[in-house]
Amino acid sequence: LILKDKEKNEIEYEDTPETQKMIDLVNKYNQFMSNQEVLDVEGTRLHTALARVFSRGDVSSPDHLFSYGGRFYTEGTNYQQFPSIDRKMITINGENVYELDFRSIHISMYCSMEGITLPEGYDVYSQYDEDNYVLDANMVQMVTCTYKQDYNPYREFQKLAWLILINCGKRDKTRMQNRRLAINTLEHKLKEDRELPEHLQRFTGLKSVNIEGVVTHIENTFSIARGLLYSDKGIELMKSDSDMMQQILSDCVKEGIPVLCVHDSVVVPQSGVGKVMEIMKA
Repeated sequence: LILKDKEKNEIEYEDTPETQKMIDLVNKYNQFMSNQEVLDVEGTRLHTALARVFSRGDVSSPDHLFSYGGRFYTEGTNYQQFPSIDRKMITINGENVYELDFRSIHISMYCSMEGITLPEGYDVYSQYDEDNYVLDANMVQMVTCTYKQDYNPYREFQKLAWLILINCGKRDKTRMQNRRLAINTLEHKLKEDRELPEHLQRFTGLKSVNIEGVVTHIENTFSIARGLLYSDKGIELMKSDSDMMQQILSDCVKEGIPVLCVHDSVVVPQSGVGKVMEIMKA
């Protein structure tokens, strides 16, 4: 269990029944996974031990030490940083795997807390305006045929935009200042992506993006989530989704199902998919 301050420096903390419970759960998971054979596509054994990392710890405010972040991270040969296509090639005890995740988890959580019910199966990231994008259709077709059958660059960029709009807000800045920060961050992320090899790019085939148009479309279309944009609530919602993941990992260990944690998703051996879906839904 790791606690970091606002500058991301690791800080010491006093053990409590709450922290000991979290430590015990992580240790049980790590012990269980140490007896499983988890291999990448080349047959290299992957490091599966996790640590739970909390951020923005402040020893002067002990009641809020473990209120932010809390997601699970692994080190070594880090499957969490694999492109999704490479995670699909992992085997667990010789079995092929599936990756199960929660759809637009932070938006769904926020709406639930605000008493807003989203339709079953609603995908907020698939609500986009194509006029904000210029696409290279041949390049997209190449990705679809070669790397990822369900590739949709519009959705991929909308997902990033939502992530940035939720998380980049600084509480000492105005809404307009945070909006500009979000747009600049998106421009930087798109530039970074284009510098990667094509098979590793997240937005292959997007020739250009009207980033301000994308942001405006989200603001205008999703008024129900206006309070979430530029709010810096993502770090608090991350605590909630990591609490859910802690319970999922604990239940999977009890069921004897080895799973890998990728923040708010799990990589599951084929034989365990049905049971893990039940656990996640619960």
